[in-house]
Amino acid sequence: SFAGLCLRAAAPASYTEKIRRGYCLTIGVDRFGQGRWIFERDGNTLLAGQLANASGLWHSLKIEAKGAWVRASVDGKSQEVIDKGATPGMAALISGWHEALFDNFALVKLV
Repeated sequence: SFAGLCLRAAAPASYTEKIRRGYCLTIGVDRFGQGRWIFERDGNTLLAGQLANASGLWHSLKIEAKGAWVRASVDGKSQEVIDKGATPGMAALISGWHEALFDNFALVKLV
């Protein structure tokens, strides 16, 4: 199970498409029971790491983007990438089959 958010997202080509289009930052528990976070673009992992206490606790997720610059933050710890192929898109909240709760969601234009 996972929960996360996407930025510069595009709608899937069909309901059977499994790849999320755009930048997505997700947290969850992997098949070994370990907490993980993954930051990806179009299904390709850009950054990833371990996450203590992934299940049952609130976590802070943030994606910031301006031009080719993109930053992903999990619980206040951030990493950034430069992506010259960035395109505009939508914002989205995502989750797997299990219940996920979201609070304090904001979409703000960077100037």
